[in-house]
Amino acid sequence: MLRRGLPISLIALAAVSCGNVTVDSSAPAGPDAGPPAGPETGAPAGPDAGAPGNDGGGDGGIDASNDGGRKPSAVAADAGAPASWQEHWFEHNQLLRKVADTEDDVLYFDNDVDISSAAWIQPLLANMWRYTKQTYGVPGDPRLFAVFHSGRYPGEHSASIFDPAHDYRNVIDLGGGAMAWADPTCAYKIAYSAGQVLEKSVLGFDTLPSIALTNFQFGYFFAYDVLKVLGMTPAAEAWLNSLMTFSVDNPRPGTFWSRDWYFPLWRDHGGAAVFARFMNLVAANYPKVPRNDGNGRTFARAMNWGEYVHFMSGAAGTDLKMLATKAFGWPVEWDDQYRQAKLDFSTISYGAVK
Repeated sequence: MLRRGLPISLIALAAVSCGNVTVDSSAPAGPDAGPPAGPETGAPAGPDAGAPGNDGGGDGGIDASNDGGRKPSAVAADAGAPASWQEHWFEHNQLLRKVADTEDDVLYFDNDVDISSAAWIQPLLANMWRYTKQTYGVPGDPRLFAVFHSGRYPGEHSASIFDPAHDYRNVIDLGGGAMAWADPTCAYKIAYSAGQVLEKSVLGFDTLPSIALTNFQFGYFFAYDVLKVLGMTPAAEAWLNSLMTFSVDNPRPGTFWSRDWYFPLWRDHGGAAVFARFMNLVAANYPKVPRNDGNGRTFARAMNWGEYVHFMSGAAGTDLKMLATKAFGWPVEWDDQYRQAKLDFSTISYGAVK
């Protein structure tokens, strides 16, 4: 389980109102303002996020052509999603009410979230999670549990099916100002949080072993791809513009994960499919062990940089050492790691991907 809000430097790229929480563009930004740990931080927004979508419908800008206009069908009442859910994590103590329950998502509001917000949140959740499963595979549980707060708990966090504090469910939990969920202005936060869940329960395994290297940077770019696929083009492009100027100190000062790594991979190697291939290669080839609590399996160790570039090269179907060097630098020790990775995981080749 991880608690974090979006990075201050990403928030500070523009003055944007998300609900009644306004972020001033004069807030300090810089490469050292990476994703904060600890208590949930402020509710950020990408520049000019606006109410995304261009179809004029009441579905949060979701392009119905992606799913033939289907609305998600309800699952049976005994599917394990209670009508109310008592929070018992961090400082959260609300008795949540279930407002939607489908084969793709279960939606909970606290008592201060306007029930009318479900009209755009629920279709977005269902379409987003359906696309995630179709693209990346099922992350253990086919449903995403989404919790929304109004006027409390600013920020967002996620949990996975391996987390007892959230009752072993794939969960996103988002708070904000009194009007934070009145419209889809903050939809990117929903998508970013879902990207974290995907990495924490990838194909039913506990947490990608590359997380120690990427520090959940993938979730930011995942949000761009999701918004774009769902037809929320203005919001997607605004978010991408923010990512292109966002840098962190990992693995070196001034690292632009989205600009120099994720976006070129997405643009040149098949969109989100390249990331799905990476996750599948890791799930199929990286050593795994039972979790200590007996609840499923996890990866035996964290990846090193040579292994990470090797597996991503396999997903892209080309040697990515040059791209990685541009994005991250290439310390001498990475050469040994890269050579060893090719020996340890020799079945992963860089030929044309299918």
